[in-house]
Amino acid sequence: MRSALDLHSWDIVIFDSQLPGFDALGALTLLRQRDPDLPFILILDTIDEEMDVAVTKAGASAYVTKKDNFARLVPTVKRELRNANARQKYLTEHRQAEEKLHRSESLRGAILEASLSRSALEPWSAGRNQSYRTRAFARFAVPATPSHGPT
Repeated sequence: MRSALDLHSWDIVIFDSQLPGFDALGALTLLRQRDPDLPFILILDTIDEEMDVAVTKAGASAYVTKKDNFARLVPTVKRELRNANARQKYLTEHRQAEEKLHRSESLRGAILEASLSRSALEPWSAGRNQSYRTRAFARFAVPATPSHGPT
């Protein structure tokens, strides 16, 4: 299973719990270590409450019992693929939003730091009014305007 996970990119894993030489919970643990978001559907002969809890805690996306004659398998696969795509889209959008926020906060911090620095202040005069602009504002192409307060 390790080599199969290393050699290929998978959309979903469907695991039969009766495969000789394989342990379903061990396989699930291995999969979660390598790819926590890959859907894992477990096929079981029967399921009891104890096994249900163990499979859920281990991180299985879903399970189907053989007594269902696999009637639930196709809808389960479709649902899990849809859910995985939705999670991936959410994670991508979330990561992009965090990057945008980080850039915005960096820019705001640079502007604030420059505006608070006495050495960054440059006098700008227009007539009798005196105002100040910072190098940070000039650097980021923010036009300086004279103050229009009382003279």
